[in-house]
Amino acid sequence: MNTELLTIKIENIFKKYKKNIVFNKFNLELDASKINLLIGYNGCGKSTLFKMILKLINYKGKITTNCQIKSYCPDKVILPEYIKVYDFLKLFDLDFKKVDCLIDKFQLDLNKQIKELSKGMRQKLLIIQCLCKDADLYLLDEPLSGLDQASIEILNKELKKLHNKKKMIIVISHSISNFKNLNLNVVSLEDSYEI
Repeated sequence: MNTELLTIKIENIFKKYKKNIVFNKFNLELDASKINLLIGYNGCGKSTLFKMILKLINYKGKITTNCQIKSYCPDKVILPEYIKVYDFLKLFDLDFKKVDCLIDKFQLDLNKQIKELSKGMRQKLLIIQCLCKDADLYLLDEPLSGLDQASIEILNKELKKLHNKKKMIIVISHSISNFKNLNLNVVSLEDSYEI
């Protein structure tokens, strides 16, 4: 078993959308010693950072990591409306023992079509899809959206289990208080660029 600490190093990142500079000479180092919580105002680059780590968008600069397998819970995604919950989860390479456990904890109906799910239930589905993959790095973008307090506590317990397995976790959230029982490294991106 590899006991090397999982890390991400972000060096001299530059990213802009049209004339809007999101990152300019941005540097950041994160590791798996704590659960990393990224905070900051809307538009400061939190979701953009995830997309750069996942190589979904182009940027200038360098991102190096020893995390081979990544799992992602996006903030906004268009889900296939006419597929059943369980059939959707079968599209991914997941640990189905864990899937069944979380389906039960989150009280999701496997036989419902996605179009029948509330916002909170859709969020739970995305969380299950992310957490049930055996990955080195878990990226969760605003995972609390639409969740009640009981579901937030379930999520926190699952994050704690992954952290105890030395997995690397990065969460974007506006709420630090909902993660207060976790071993956190809080990173503010509000001063993330230099002009």
